Amino acid sequence: MKTQCIALAVLLTASLPAAGGDALVPGSESAQAVNTFALKLLNSVTNRSENFVLSPFGIHMVLSMAREGAGGGTRREIDDALAVPEGVDYGENYNQLLNRLRTVVTNGQSELRTASSIWTQEDVFIDEKYKETLKESFLSSIETADFRKLPGQSAVDINAWVSRRTGGRIRKITDRGAFNNNTVAALVSAVYFKGAWTEPFKYSKTRTGKFLLPDMKKAEVYYMRQTERVDYGFDEHVELLSKQYVGRDLEIMFVVPRRIGVFTGEGERITTEKIAKWIHLLQTRETEVYLPKFKFGTMVDITGLLKKLGVKEAFDAEKADFSAMGASLFLDRAVHAAEIEVEEKGTTASSATMAVAAFGDAPERPPVFAADRPFLFFIRERFTGLILFMGYVANPNQR
Repeated sequence: MKTQCIALAVLLTASLPAAGGDALVPGSESAQAVNTFALKLLNSVTNRSENFVLSPFGIHMVLSMAREGAGGGTRREIDDALAVPEGVDYGENYNQLLNRLRTVVTNGQSELRTASSIWTQEDVFIDEKYKETLKESFLSSIETADFRKLPGQSAVDINAWVSRRTGGRIRKITDRGAFNNNTVAALVSAVYFKGAWTEPFKYSKTRTGKFLLPDMKKAEVYYMRQTERVDYGFDEHVELLSKQYVGRDLEIMFVVPRRIGVFTGEGERITTEKIAKWIHLLQTRETEVYLPKFKFGTMVDITGLLKKLGVKEAFDAEKADFSAMGASLFLDRAVHAAEIEVEEKGTTASSATMAVAAFGDAPERPPVFAADRPFLFFIRERFTGLILFMGYVANPNQR
């Protein structure tokens, strides 16, 4: 039998990570699954000499959509990688999470939008029950394309869909070369985040200063500066700062090592327990804040990362089982694109992913928080604790 292929594209946007929400909150089980997956993903990125930004939620959502069409060992591998919770209706729980995100304040200053879609080859059958599941559980739209005869136009249409749902921040996630005669479908998810600080920085106070790079050299960067009441914490290893966005549903946490070299090499694993500890260390207090401005994007083939997390059969043409979609399919590759900008007014972040398948001492008060060396950041939805975006800044000047 001829093996066919499908293309899956995921679109992401940035927001702050969380330690896992209240188990009684609708959708919290899916949020916790995303967070577990997020830290697996973070720990798999071993190149700490360059900036990166990822939307684990966007990647998780598109793989969850693919998971609904998988069976056998393929589904078990995806479930394990995605930390799919046992004993819950996964589709219904994910739907609760997505509906929760729809309630996040959208007042023109802070905004969070999520969307997903399935694009099917117009003359190829994709199981109607599967498509209905995507509509009901993931709020997906159903689209058609002609990947075989019009691969260029298919890429234009998908890119336009992504661009509209990310405020024009992600303009390209695919091109005609991603599709061939065996391509029968594409799964796409999009997330867009724009947040204005509750306490914005004044442009007039932004000054240059030194930033210690991973190679121990120093770069001149722009620092936003102010004294404000903000969530600050520390232990013997890190200093923490969490700033909220207008509406207070979303926040971003910066994690700066107290010792040079932490986070810059392999082996420093971040766990859900560690994230929870960091969040519990935060206390609202008057703090002198020095935060570098940065803007950069990441475009990376994440197929290898997903295989490292155990998603192997799905990419194997001989072993993949996506029979619930109605055809013999396998995933060819997965690509992720994301970007983030942090400046005086706030944060804007967006991302896209595409997978192609084929048939010490207490500091003096006020404390000083200075992100003057490589650091981590997380954007999360505070009610569920969902990590929407995460990343690492090795050099604020790097684009």
